[in-house]
Amino acid sequence: MRIFLVLSICFAALFTVSAQSPTFDKELQKAFDQLQPTGIAIAVVKDSTLVWKKAMGYKNAKKKEALDTQALFSIASCSKAFTAASVGILVQEGKLKWSDKVIQYVPELKMSDPYITRELTITDILSHRSGLATFDGDLLWYGTNYTDEDIIAHMAYLPIDQDFRSDFGYQNLMFMVAGKVVERVSGQTWSDFVSTHFFAPLQMNATRPSNDELLGTDNVTTGHIHGEIIDRYDFNGVKPAASLYSSVEDLANWTIMLLNKGSFKGKEILKPSTVDALFAARTLIPVSGSKKRMGIHFYAYGMGWFLSDYQGVKVIEHDGGMPGYISKVCLVPELGLSFISLNNGEEPFINDAMKWTVIDYYLRESGKKLPETDWIAQAAERKKNYQEYLEEEKADRLKTRVPNTEPSAKPSELVGTYTDPSYGDVTVTIDDGRLEFTMLPAKNTLFGEMDHWHYDTYKVVFPDRFLPFALLTFNFNEKHEVTGISIDCPIGDFHFDQLKLAKKR
Repeated sequence: MRIFLVLSICFAALFTVSAQSPTFDKELQKAFDQLQPTGIAIAVVKDSTLVWKKAMGYKNAKKKEALDTQALFSIASCSKAFTAASVGILVQEGKLKWSDKVIQYVPELKMSDPYITRELTITDILSHRSGLATFDGDLLWYGTNYTDEDIIAHMAYLPIDQDFRSDFGYQNLMFMVAGKVVERVSGQTWSDFVSTHFFAPLQMNATRPSNDELLGTDNVTTGHIHGEIIDRYDFNGVKPAASLYSSVEDLANWTIMLLNKGSFKGKEILKPSTVDALFAARTLIPVSGSKKRMGIHFYAYGMGWFLSDYQGVKVIEHDGGMPGYISKVCLVPELGLSFISLNNGEEPFINDAMKWTVIDYYLRESGKKLPETDWIAQAAERKKNYQEYLEEEKADRLKTRVPNTEPSAKPSELVGTYTDPSYGDVTVTIDDGRLEFTMLPAKNTLFGEMDHWHYDTYKVVFPDRFLPFALLTFNFNEKHEVTGISIDCPIGDFHFDQLKLAKKR
């Protein structure tokens, strides 16, 4: 979850590091200088030992608080692996099967396709093959007051646009449903389950299930967008998909357990067969051109993990993103290696650049001959190109505005409540002569004044700095009565354009 799939950009690099005492300080300094995250913390595990950890930058840029490797970050979608592993515990305890139908445990779940409702399995919801497209329905949880139960009720109205069990569609809602399965079968809340089954035995003493369980004394980072601090996202629903707060040191223990086939300091947390099930390819994903150029031959999703090959070894990883944070947890079992990188500046390039730096180093240590490529420099170039692309997109959008036009409807004609069955109600009101737009389920974050843009389109700037401005276009019938609203808010994480907002009569 950035909230979207985070830019998973693959790089590979060679740097000279001491074999006796591996240190990547020089490389991290170079990456930090060129990519400029607000703050970043990294940990590297080799053969069950935390061999390198480092933090640079600020925990809070405004207060100039230095970052350390015990600081807590929102790890966003890296939380999904904990939810999948929680289901794995219930499977190994004989309380459910991977092949069980979801409606055995969540009978109120209804998809818009009755066949999928009936046939959807635990494996399906953990491997992103439900038929829902990537990020479908994410507006149901982002900033809303909806509970998980509310969201499940609304899921019945989400259109199925992909092939069930064939197409990959990254789904936060399905991991919420998986969390609900954990609760129904175990009798514990999802938060309590992950705390008792993972945080405690793995000595992840600082890790918290969500923002509302952070303590006043916790060493918590602040998220930043464009270098400015933002408010901490307050999770209400969908916690099993993205709500954990953890540190690179705590996550190092999590990866040690997984690399040891489920054991940590002599205690079995997961059975080896459970770890194998989580790491088995379930849903194939097309291999992008950039991955092919790296020599990557396959790309897939297991249960809570992305899977690929690189230079003859299997790479198991997950990214995460929430406003102000980007996270990565990566394992290379054949090398006994894991890499964790957390940054609080929404810098999506540095995590991968450092990941490939570390992997390449240990591949060479194992005797592999690799081409020498400066991937950090390439990451900086990719970032520059990406920023230029965003500026061009922004400029192109501004150019679409047609000057010197007037709306065809009076402001009073626009006032009313508009509804979409999959989302709920939005309102257009007049306050002190100004039109205002509010998405009621997220009324504290998705609202704003409506400024005329052109014709019957109005611009709204949401308080949430993660979102671009929205353009609301009013639709009319043959009598020129307002019938609905279309929303253009171009951000990959949320499908505003899918809302069919019809005016209530």
